[in-house]
Amino acid sequence: MSFSSIKKVAISLGLSLVLSQAFMSNSFAYTVTYYSPQTNLQTVDLSWLQKALIPKKLYVAMYSFTDKKIAQKIIQLADQGVTVYIYRDDKQMRDKNDVTYMFRGIKNIHIKAKHDKGFLEHNA
Repeated sequence: MSFSSIKKVAISLGLSLVLSQAFMSNSFAYTVTYYSPQTNLQTVDLSWLQKALIPKKLYVAMYSFTDKKIAQKIIQLADQGVTVYIYRDDKQMRDKNDVTYMFRGIKNIHIKAKHDKGFLEHNA
């Protein structure tokens, strides 16, 4: 499995875990694992993101954020009243392919950059 595939699995899994916590606050949390390229991870992520309409909150932690369709979906959710919190690595936000700039000036989207040695910590 290539580094790119591992990164996509990690991003999808991270999104899935965050959303599962939001939906199951009075129940149990579960983990769902998807593998690329067998699964279209973008489709999986877009499906999970749609579920943020129920709790009206979305927490996203991404090291690398380059997918414009996912960014557009997050903007759409924010326009529908979902409060979005995005946690990013500050160095990756400076990458020429990063799409975080798309969130500037969007109501309900809050971005926090982690200033560290290039990775996001689990207890940030």
